[in-house]
Amino acid sequence: MNLQDIKFLWHFGKAGQEAVQSALNAEREMLEIAMLTGRKPSPKDPIVIGGYAAWYGTSDVNGDEFAPNSLQPVRNVRMLMEHVPNSLDGYWQVEQRQNGLFVSAEINRDLLKRLVIQDIAGLSVGFRTLSAKKVNGKRVITLVQLWEVSFVLFPMQNTRWRWLP
Repeated sequence: MNLQDIKFLWHFGKAGQEAVQSALNAEREMLEIAMLTGRKPSPKDPIVIGGYAAWYGTSDVNGDEFAPNSLQPVRNVRMLMEHVPNSLDGYWQVEQRQNGLFVSAEINRDLLKRLVIQDIAGLSVGFRTLSAKKVNGKRVITLVQLWEVSFVLFPMQNTRWRWLP
């Protein structure tokens, strides 16, 4: 929005002033995201993020690991913050890959700002173990019921989300 647009809209009284304020707020939000992430989204572009929520064959901080294909993709996997059930931010698209479980989603700018400002970069799976076995003293999880994938400050595995092109 340029100065001519602002002057033009200002003459329409309260409705014009609200339109100016709304446009300025949207531009300020885009600049905040650009400063925090180094990337300025277009107001029309969706923000798509993704990353591995769990790795196969890699021990977590407790020494547990997921066997290949133990995390079967399901529909409507909830997107939560720190595994808090009433913090639903959307749903993940889930994809089984050779290395682990990859998730992606389109998120809104408010969630992106919250993640960046709070420096929450980790991902973590919430699940119920259906089958596991002991291998060389550690638990290898062979089948789970996947409940949700959360944004977390301290993930159990080295899992992070990133901005997808």
